[in-house]
Amino acid sequence: MRIETPLKTLSRVRRMLLWQLIASYVFIFIGFLIPICIYNEYGLSNGNLYNQDGAVIGSVNYLLIGLGLGLFAVSISIFSIKMARRSLKELRSKWDGIKGDGGN
Repeated sequence: MRIETPLKTLSRVRRMLLWQLIASYVFIFIGFLIPICIYNEYGLSNGNLYNQDGAVIGSVNYLLIGLGLGLFAVSISIFSIKMARRSLKELRSKWDGIKGDGGN
């Protein structure tokens, strides 16, 4: 059975949190691209909403839906970035404490 040292475990957690930060920044970029892509595809046109029978029950503006989806994606990404930064800060203090003890 292989036993990991605390420094190795903290190193893996740190690496995972850094990947979380990178993925969150990419997701923010995609969140900003969603409304732009929808605008390029549909412009300011409205789309029909259908019920289960195929009858038109209303209309929706594609750009507003895209803005809503983009805002949702960006807000989740910002929350994820805040949590990862907070965890990295706590991890750094643990890292310094363990390294100061000599790894014991």
